[in-house]
Amino acid sequence: MKNFLKWIFKVPRKVIIMLVSMNIFGIISSFLISYSAILSRDIINYAISKDKDFAITGLLYVIAIISSHVLLVIGKSFVSFVKGRYLKYLGEYSFQKIMKKDFTNFSKKSPAFYSEITLRTTENMLNIISDYENTGGLVFAFKITFYMFTMYTLDKFSGFLMIIFAILILTFLAIANKFFYKNYKLVQDEFLNMKSYVSDMFSGIEEIILFESQEFEIKNFKNNFKKTWDKLTHTYKTDYFLTFFTRDIISTTFYLLIIYRGIQLSNVGTFFALTNLFALIKYHLLTSVGLWDNFREAIISAKQLSEIVE
Repeated sequence: MKNFLKWIFKVPRKVIIMLVSMNIFGIISSFLISYSAILSRDIINYAISKDKDFAITGLLYVIAIISSHVLLVIGKSFVSFVKGRYLKYLGEYSFQKIMKKDFTNFSKKSPAFYSEITLRTTENMLNIISDYENTGGLVFAFKITFYMFTMYTLDKFSGFLMIIFAILILTFLAIANKFFYKNYKLVQDEFLNMKSYVSDMFSGIEEIILFESQEFEIKNFKNNFKKTWDKLTHTYKTDYFLTFFTRDIISTTFYLLIIYRGIQLSNVGTFFALTNLFALIKYHLLTSVGLWDNFREAIISAKQLSEIVE
């Protein structure tokens, strides 16, 4: 995490300000979406009881929804530009640092390896800030916080269930991360070497064809990287059990508890709001695992950049 933050702040202040601004728009948008859940509860209850406040509450609901989407669009408009600025400045920084390396150290890796580090690895690190709508860093964290606080406002017991739910999910994610980070980092390093190997082979394709050694090179490639594919398969299988299987069991259990609690409350509006909020939390925290993948990718990429470039 320390390496990641260090690289994020290696850009001019104006880029950091734009990064913060786009997150602020997303955070306000998330708050309005959370508030609309309370308004939806009131709209349903007012409609059932034919209360005169139905029209005013309905108008507030429409304003909240429209405003949240407008702010989200404004925030998203910053994303491509901010990512482009980061790619420019970090790419140039990495290029300059590598160019100034001592030749003895430089020659330990192939040119294709350094090209991959300078361009692709930098882009992988920035996915955490570029997937803005669903998994955009701070925006994502505030979304979950607002949704859970709104559930607590609607029903304290449901809010308490969400706290337990979050603790369980984060605990299993921490266990999965400890395993995944160590093994996936090794696989990623080997993949960089594999890409360098393939690049070198293709650069000498004329000689390979001339000496009719295509089959030999194909066999050599398979033998050299068989362990890499096996290690990657093992890593993903274990990660699937620790991250996805346990996640689905926990989320299904708590969803049933929320439904049962909503029935107990005997309030149609509250029941609708609670189940709707839980569905949003499940989508963002569980179903959409993009943030988790992007976060792990960012940490690993930042570590690779620090090891190779610095």
